[in-house]
Amino acid sequence: MNRIERLMINSIAGNNNMPLLFRLKIYQLMKLDFGNSEIISNCYFSSKNVSIGRDSFVNRFCQFHASDEVGHGISIGEKCYIAMNVNFCCISHEIGEEEQRAGKKISGKIHICDGVWIGASSVIGNPARKIKALTEGSSV
Repeated sequence: MNRIERLMINSIAGNNNMPLLFRLKIYQLMKLDFGNSEIISNCYFSSKNVSIGRDSFVNRFCQFHASDEVGHGISIGEKCYIAMNVNFCCISHEIGEEEQRAGKKISGKIHICDGVWIGASSVIGNPARKIKALTEGSSV
């Protein structure tokens, strides 16, 4: 993502004063694949390699740290609800030697299936894995 795209997506579209319909139009013009989902202000996107399925909701202050490499992005399914301050990060690094713990950069993909709810301040990293499946009548 170049500087102008980053400005349009994160500073202008993501501004508190930007009406939702204009925000979604800017995302569409910038070629972001968000369908008709509701993206609240103050979300951050490091890359355009993020897709959000139809009828999903993303609350404010969420961060999407995706790689620009093909197949190493963030994909969120349809009818998902993402609470505030959730951090998606598919970029990390290997553990390095003692003199520099941050080793070689690595990236992968994050795929969130349809109908998922992610609670406030969660961190979704790579490799992410399902920790609990809810069934009819079960609670969190």
